[in-house]
Amino acid sequence: MSTGNGEHAVSGRYLVGCDGENSAVRQSAGIAFPGTEHRFYGLVGDVAVDMDELEPGQAGAARYPNGGLYMGGPIGPGTLRVVTARFGAQPPEPDSPVGEAELVAQVEEITGTVLKVGETLWLSRYGFSTRHAERYRSGRVFVCGDAAHTFFPLGGQRLNTCIQDAVNLGWKLAADIHGWAPPALLDSYHAERHATGERACRLTAAQAALLASTDGAEDLRELLATLAGYPEVNNYLLEFVTGLDVRYPMPDAPAHRLLGMRPGPVPLTTPTGTTTLPATLHPGRGVLLDLSAGQLDLTPAAAWHDRVDVHTAEPTDALDAAALLLRPDGHVAWAADSGAPDPAGLTGALTTWLGSPTS
Repeated sequence: MSTGNGEHAVSGRYLVGCDGENSAVRQSAGIAFPGTEHRFYGLVGDVAVDMDELEPGQAGAARYPNGGLYMGGPIGPGTLRVVTARFGAQPPEPDSPVGEAELVAQVEEITGTVLKVGETLWLSRYGFSTRHAERYRSGRVFVCGDAAHTFFPLGGQRLNTCIQDAVNLGWKLAADIHGWAPPALLDSYHAERHATGERACRLTAAQAALLASTDGAEDLRELLATLAGYPEVNNYLLEFVTGLDVRYPMPDAPAHRLLGMRPGPVPLTTPTGTTTLPATLHPGRGVLLDLSAGQLDLTPAAAWHDRVDVHTAEPTDALDAAALLLRPDGHVAWAADSGAPDPAGLTGALTTWLGSPTS
């Protein structure tokens, strides 16, 4: 690599491309990135404003009948984060300068109001493409986040999907580097995350199509808004946005209704006080959670004491199981109800995800 002090060689066991949708790592690895470039014109930036002079709707988010989107969110005293979007519009040349006049004109065209800008702190154009890497691994090279997939940034799906890529890959690379990773662990990154990335691309494209449509889509939007008022539909959409609906296949584990899922921030009452399920994962290790009040024999996990933390807590209705084995990324790798669990099931799950037992 080139620095102010000259050329330097850097070596490593693996290379992870987290360098965005134009990833040089992905291109150098020969990983195809097929998809679609959409006709779209968007601006995002921070501007200094007098909050008392904002027109109605300039602090908030809305879709307008002309198909444009506007969001203005205060991010500090006298500072407004502004995001605009116009589907089907042609932006200026990508390399041409972007300035305050362009932003003011864009806001007025979408909202019909004039944004009074005191100073432009930063401003950029952004586009809309839907692309998905053909594979997430090529030998010792991996792609992650926007280098693996890019789609319209709606409701946090893009951010959450990128973070979940990093968490999924991170603990598996750490396991390999520390020498205890099972043989197929690194391959499971593509197997698990590629399907999730594909689904995020498809569902976000569907949402963007609904947002962009100005011809005959109002009735459909009204119907979907009504459906979102039902708890079951609302939970489905919420879990998709947050990634809580992602469920990975867990081989070598007995079937269970919680298997593969990532439980949310469940409160736990332990002998040393109260905590939450995610807090038990902070050390970055596997977690065996015993909710059985001593009814289950979980002693096989002792052979993985250097990679698994065992936590005992009172039973809770929020977790429909007597014991759970969580991978370091929080997904359930094994679960059992009250009664004697299959010891081989627990041992098999520990071996599949956390390697051979300590001798």
